[in-house]
Amino acid sequence: MAGHQHPHRHPGHPDHLGDGLAGVIRQAGWYHWVTEAAFLGQRGRIYRKLAKLSGARSGQDVLDLGCGTGTLTRAMAAVVGPSGSVLGIDPAEEMTSFAAQRSSRVCRFRAMSAEDLDLPDRSVDVVVSALAMHHIPDQERAAREAFRVLRPGGRVMLADFRPPRPSWLRSALGRLSDHRMDHDPENGLVTMLTDAGFDHVDTLWQPPIFVVAQARRP
Repeated sequence: MAGHQHPHRHPGHPDHLGDGLAGVIRQAGWYHWVTEAAFLGQRGRIYRKLAKLSGARSGQDVLDLGCGTGTLTRAMAAVVGPSGSVLGIDPAEEMTSFAAQRSSRVCRFRAMSAEDLDLPDRSVDVVVSALAMHHIPDQERAAREAFRVLRPGGRVMLADFRPPRPSWLRSALGRLSDHRMDHDPENGLVTMLTDAGFDHVDTLWQPPIFVVAQARRP
């Protein structure tokens, strides 16, 4: 997903996983169908709910960090409508190409790092991200970049996995993801957004898998 990534190939990880679960995932088709299966076919519905939670309105400009195959990008496009715009970014060109082939003209896609956004200051109204933050090595820098590109009064919404309660399953996920998903992100997201300069930082748990952090740029 998003971020400057160094390939991680861990023992036992098959090559078709791209650069590893904790690094840049390049197998777009494989990733698309695996995530569809993981959500039991409900990913579109869940992401449409996230798009509503973002607070985006018709005609606004939205940035989707770590867009992957574009599911949240398309959900945001439905919210902002033809008078708005949504830019989905991901460091893997394979992902952005796959997403572009399946999206309307309201959506644009670029290969780009969330930690080094090639966008002007105060150029978007809403920044969103779903299940990408744990892939970003320098999340604090990504949060500062989100703050920089948001217009005053703009909103950010970050959704990430809430690790399972059973310790054995949490540990297994940690090993698979280079321990990036081994910790509950709730407190980390709040601290990260507050330190980046955001106001009114709040979190809510979206069962069964998300912690959603929402904040506003002063």
